[in-house]
Amino acid sequence: MQGRRIRPALSMYPRLVREKLGRLIDLREGEARPAVEAFVTLFGVIAAHTILETARDALFLSKLPPQRLALVYALVAAVTLVVSWLNARFTRRFGKRNALIFTLLAASYGTALLHLQAMTAAVLFGLYAWSALVGTLLGVQFWMFAGQLFTVAQGKRLFGPIASGGVLGAVTGAGFAALALSFVPVGALLLVSAGIFLATALFLTTVKADAAAPLRRALGRAPVTEGESLRALLRREPYLGELAAFVGLSTAAVLVTDYLFKSVAAQTIPRAELGLFFARTYAVLNALSLGVQLFVAGRVLRRLGVVPALVILPILLLAGGTAMVAAGGVLALALFAKGADGSLRYSLHRVAAELLWMPLSGETRDRGKALLDSVFGRAVQALTAGGLLLLGALHLGSPRALALIIVLLSAGWLVVVARLRRSYLDLFRQALARGTLDPAALTQELDLGSVETVMEALSSRDPRRVLAAMDLLDEKRRARLVPGLILYHESPEVLLRALRLITAPERTDWPPLAERLLAHPSEDVRVEALRALARINNHVAVVRAEGDESPAVRAHAALWSARGGDRDPLTTGRIRELLALEGSDGRKARAALLSAVRDAPDARSAELILAVLRGIDGPALRGDAGDALDLSTRAAEAMTRVQDPRFVPLLIAALGQRDARPTVRAALVYQGEPALEALVVALRDPATPPRVRMHVPQSIARFRSQRAADVLAGHLGDEASGAVRYKALRGLGHVVAAGHVEVDPKAMEAEARRTLLEHFRLLSLATRITGQDAAARLLRGLLEDKMAQALERAFRLLQIVHPTEDLQRAHLALRSTDKPRRAQAMEFLDTLTLSSARATTVHRDLREALRVVADDLGGAGRIARVRHLLPRAPRTEDEAVAQLLADPDPALATLAGHHARARASLASTAEARVAG
Repeated sequence: MQGRRIRPALSMYPRLVREKLGRLIDLREGEARPAVEAFVTLFGVIAAHTILETARDALFLSKLPPQRLALVYALVAAVTLVVSWLNARFTRRFGKRNALIFTLLAASYGTALLHLQAMTAAVLFGLYAWSALVGTLLGVQFWMFAGQLFTVAQGKRLFGPIASGGVLGAVTGAGFAALALSFVPVGALLLVSAGIFLATALFLTTVKADAAAPLRRALGRAPVTEGESLRALLRREPYLGELAAFVGLSTAAVLVTDYLFKSVAAQTIPRAELGLFFARTYAVLNALSLGVQLFVAGRVLRRLGVVPALVILPILLLAGGTAMVAAGGVLALALFAKGADGSLRYSLHRVAAELLWMPLSGETRDRGKALLDSVFGRAVQALTAGGLLLLGALHLGSPRALALIIVLLSAGWLVVVARLRRSYLDLFRQALARGTLDPAALTQELDLGSVETVMEALSSRDPRRVLAAMDLLDEKRRARLVPGLILYHESPEVLLRALRLITAPERTDWPPLAERLLAHPSEDVRVEALRALARINNHVAVVRAEGDESPAVRAHAALWSARGGDRDPLTTGRIRELLALEGSDGRKARAALLSAVRDAPDARSAELILAVLRGIDGPALRGDAGDALDLSTRAAEAMTRVQDPRFVPLLIAALGQRDARPTVRAALVYQGEPALEALVVALRDPATPPRVRMHVPQSIARFRSQRAADVLAGHLGDEASGAVRYKALRGLGHVVAAGHVEVDPKAMEAEARRTLLEHFRLLSLATRITGQDAAARLLRGLLEDKMAQALERAFRLLQIVHPTEDLQRAHLALRSTDKPRRAQAMEFLDTLTLSSARATTVHRDLREALRVVADDLGGAGRIARVRHLLPRAPRTEDEAVAQLLADPDPALATLAGHHARARASLASTAEARVAG
């Protein structure tokens, strides 16, 4: 097979598996593969880190006193704070996927290296800090990478299920460690962890990164210091101060709990058994956390709300701490406190804590979370660790003293949560009142208090508040909570939104209320009410609407009435009467008929659609261009629901209308293979109007089929128009990115070589045009633009050959003035295109051309390197002008003519001066 199968690695998953996943998770078209890839990646990251953490705790506490933990906590907080800042810069420079792969490889190498060291005190400190650092960086980098794979809307649906991969990885890692320690020493777990890190990194190399990641550096704000930004946020949003208190107290409480648990365990459990004890303990806690996340968290949040969910963990810690104050360092009580933390913090408590950010605006939420979770959280960890060190130095760090600290911190935690409830609901009410609540920002189910606030907003007379509440309930799939009585609202906007939201066939509370809206003053409301009633076959409402004064309402009623018979709708008397209307009434009636066909598609409606289109330019209907475009667009919308081969030539001709083009393309795809073949004919026919032909390649690409890929690939080399050729290239890129197609990599590389040589040909001409007249400057500018376009086309072709690589980032790097960045891009391209399987002359020339493009040379130096590939490279300006005058591009030839005349004029002037 000459071509190569280009498709995502996971596209071979059986359809049955995808369907079963879809029943459990809200997976949509094209989301199964990236969701599974993200799930597997997070599973590997957390499984490896859990095994590393188990070995770390066992080795540290078996050889060092538990009091040293406070010192390592402070060390970890300080190191992580610095490395987190460096990590942000590293990720921006090399890309999110590459950064994650690099960190996984570094984690594997570093963990294996630590296994080979003698476990001295310094090495144990390094192991503990290394484990915490790796866990923090991998967690941050993974979620940044996940944010690149999915849009915001997708993330809100899929991040929860993906996060369960981390919990499952923790359960698997801890369970494996508990089982393995029955047969191998604790130190061997470091090698197992390193192996899983390495396997995850190798798996991640098969995952496709988003090549269109935004360049945040270019678009970002001026840098501000983190302290100044946090203070400014707290001044602007006092609610963040309460969240800061919540984060600080909870962070300190769980850190002291962890320290107390490990201290008591080290004093109670024999050192030789610490590894097995920690492995079994973590396995049980992670299993409990998974169970809570799957079976408890959602129910508790729905039934009790945010505040009851947030008080569960501090109440349990308060209970465990109080018992230890009374009983002393009992392992069972320390295990109880640690168990509450381990089973709830990353499940129920994490979910409820995320809900606290819900009422804030998107910008405030993003910046506040970043600052509180990273800078402020690490600072609290460092201060808490310093306090533990001080207690140890003063010999006051007994289990009872530590338990008392937990009691005090947990009590303060509960007080803050109680205050947060009132502020949370107040902000929620304000956001609804402003109509500014962003439903896409809500990551979890609504709690009871939020539902009460939303229901209160539904009773408001302010349309913005009611619409915000309905949008929120719709986003959270709680539309059944919108009462039918909302149809009594006085605002037409509210009525239209409610009629589209609550008119489900299984609901019985809205039809009588919708019937009364058939007499509403607003024509749009009457039409929407009729649509809803007709969908449930309310014949009385349809008959009533046939006598409406509005031609739009009558048109909807007439078509819905015609659907019940066996005749062509075009032959019914009422529809013929509507088609006979003239002027604005006629345009309204036809637009409504087309909308009704779209809402209730019927194969017999094809004649009606054609009749409306035939009448658009008639004298009885002739209006402005906007009216004709509106009817054409509505006709295309109807064609997305009705198939007829007669539609195809009309749709192709409509590709010249910019505003209607997206709908026209959707209609062409719905028409199926006949439409694709007609588009192929139009693309190959030079008589096709240029304005239409320009947009045919992208329309072919919408079919996402092998036939579409073959047509577009074959059209890259024999198309005379550069604009159409570029459109075909972009369309082919979209088809390949969608997967499941084959392309010939040799053909794409040959085209990339040709395009790169065109880039160098233009460069050789530009370097010879040295004049300073206006024509020369314009000519050089045009040549530079065409050079940039040629280079972009070459990289688009290489992206088709290597669909899983981020070649756009390499292209941007080559255009940079940063020498190290260009050198990295050159090395990346040279390694990427190294292939003994395609060691042909074309392939060698392509690699050589790419190296020259990436090299830090001037224009003349580059031309000298590739002169053997450019037999017609001009050596003088006269030769360059002569070649440009004969160029097939009329713009280049015209400007070259102006420049030639300017040069001749200057030469004549110079001769005259010499003669004088």
